[in-house]
Amino acid sequence: MDKGEEGKKKRKRKATGTKKCGCPFSLRGIKLPLADEWTLVVKCGTHNHPGGQHVEGHSFAGRLSMEEIGILIDLSKSQMKPKEILNTLKERDGLNCTTIKGIYNARHKHKLNENAGGSLMQQLMNKLMEFKYIEWHRNDEHNNCVRDLMFAHPSSLELLRAFPRVLIMDCTYRTNKYQLPLLEVVGVTSTEKTFSVAFAYLGSEREEAHTWALERLRSMIDDAMLPRVVMTDREPSLMNALQKVFPMASNLLCRWHISTNILANCKIFFESKSRLDAFISMWNIVVLAETEDEYANRLNQLESHFHRYIQAINYCKEQWLLPYKEKFVAVWTNKVMHFGNTTVNRAESTRAKLKRQLGLSRGDIESSWPKIHSLLELQHIDIKTSFEISLTNVQHNFKDPLYGEVRGSVSKSALCILVDEANRSESIGVDASACGCVYSRTHGLPCAHEISSYKIRGQPIPLACVDPHWRKLDLVSVSGKKVQDVSFTTAMELFYKRFMDADDIGKQQLVMKLMELVNSTSTSLVAPKENVKTKEGCTSSFPEGLQPYIMHVKDVAADGNCGFRVIASAMGMGEEGWPQVRRDMLFELRTYWAEYAQLFRDPIRVDELIHVLEHFQSPADYDRWMTMPDMGHIIASRYNVVLVYISMQLCLTFLPLRSAPTPLPMRRVLSIGFINDNHFVETWKTKTPFHWVTMDPAVRFMPSAKLISTGMASGLERNLAGLVDV
Repeated sequence: MDKGEEGKKKRKRKATGTKKCGCPFSLRGIKLPLADEWTLVVKCGTHNHPGGQHVEGHSFAGRLSMEEIGILIDLSKSQMKPKEILNTLKERDGLNCTTIKGIYNARHKHKLNENAGGSLMQQLMNKLMEFKYIEWHRNDEHNNCVRDLMFAHPSSLELLRAFPRVLIMDCTYRTNKYQLPLLEVVGVTSTEKTFSVAFAYLGSEREEAHTWALERLRSMIDDAMLPRVVMTDREPSLMNALQKVFPMASNLLCRWHISTNILANCKIFFESKSRLDAFISMWNIVVLAETEDEYANRLNQLESHFHRYIQAINYCKEQWLLPYKEKFVAVWTNKVMHFGNTTVNRAESTRAKLKRQLGLSRGDIESSWPKIHSLLELQHIDIKTSFEISLTNVQHNFKDPLYGEVRGSVSKSALCILVDEANRSESIGVDASACGCVYSRTHGLPCAHEISSYKIRGQPIPLACVDPHWRKLDLVSVSGKKVQDVSFTTAMELFYKRFMDADDIGKQQLVMKLMELVNSTSTSLVAPKENVKTKEGCTSSFPEGLQPYIMHVKDVAADGNCGFRVIASAMGMGEEGWPQVRRDMLFELRTYWAEYAQLFRDPIRVDELIHVLEHFQSPADYDRWMTMPDMGHIIASRYNVVLVYISMQLCLTFLPLRSAPTPLPMRRVLSIGFINDNHFVETWKTKTPFHWVTMDPAVRFMPSAKLISTGMASGLERNLAGLVDV
């Protein structure tokens, strides 16, 4: 499109036209007096144009009947795509002449009528109230913009009160145009079905935001129903919030994500995939150790077999085993009743279904809610079905008299575990040391040696020895308490007193808040702003020639750790993962101290960088800030990424110094910007117009290859050869 004199883009003029052609043809309809019938009289039978060959494309012929509009509305509520709706209508009526544009127009018209012109937040609040959702939100006091939003389906809260023992929490990204992370809390039923407890759109990934969301969740459950186990990823802000809100719960870490993290970060230390796979297999054996002696022996075997790969060993020990082994190694997690949940894969599975429903990541919260709601409705139906199957269906292998007391009284999932333990009891006998008694501690079910003793006595497995979790096949709260009658008299008296004591403006604000509660369509809340700064914002802090190539800029907290926060955010840890970035970079620098001393031509500079990185407090003083370009090499090499650095003074590209080039479709590019000479930001969708690479040995970034060790030089050469397009 052309630009006007002021540099603004001109809007493309929409092509318009008319169907009128001055045709003289006309008819006259006359209603007959004695019956509900009409007669048509041709007033003029001539045309000034040839007859149409097809009726498709004529708006009158393509109109939808009232019945078809009803079908369209029902199918749209079922999340059916427009093209599938069109196919369904044409299958029902072979003479239907509607086009895909007509389907879109009809859907849009229905949505306008349904929403009655309300704002996005009014529409959302109205739907949440209509379906009796529990909703919490926080807004910016200055512009009334929603900052955090959390909601829970009433049936989901019933499930939470019935099955509160284990919760799994995970964040989903790129689900909305506001770039807000979506925290999903899920639980597990006795039939091993996953249910979503609540969804929270958070304005940030900081500890304060996670604490707010967890406190809202805590307000919905009694002291007798607090979770005992919470499964998460290694997300420091969420883990700290859990410690505050649910201090008695055991916070376990996902084994699968840990193994994936080690695979990604240690592959650069191995010369072949087979050696890496062997290392990961032995690592998993260490994680599954069931006694402390077994754990120590297996760890020694891992160190012995892979003594040549000391960097990989040190990474596993320093990053995972030393700080977190009690949260994921079996010898410690087997002391906790987690009912078999040692990963966040349940949340991952639910998230995958949700992201398939949400489709593109540019939708707003109001348009996302119906898709979330439909998933929850199907989820609840599936769970109730599983309860009935456990109560009424009896598998043939459950007919043994051994299961006489538990059959029909515990879930099918628990019975399957009991059958497996009963089979194992044939070789275990009554020897408790040989049994290990894992299932009695982690699942609350009789283990093999206990079942063997029941067999010897000819006694069925007692129902009382099965944990109540498995015996629950309904939605009644585990506390057994009835909901107390709620009275609003005291609250209204306090409200009236505050209202009378307020001035005119205060009274107006109180009335507005009260109206929001009783009439959602009156809310003055506005939708969140996109969590990125536009090109007119801090993009102007970059060189003018590069500004057209920077699509968005994401800001982070300005506490002296901003550079590390940007890297944490770009690597998917959330900006609160900045301490981990410092640890990762410190590990890289210490491991390859000699190489970096040669790279910077100054061993003292390496020690200075170590001093900068050895700081894990907020805020950070000036001497602890990220420094560029020296740290660019450390970041690119540690995470095996291409790092683009943009500022008014320097524009550089850093490549990994040791690893082989990653294929272009899998290559990961991080882009970091330095603005106002004091702050780092993350830049998104950077389209690099040229390669910012220098081989000048006079500066410390990207020195000539002859000054680098052979391994680093060859890695750099390979990456330069493979860098086709940043």
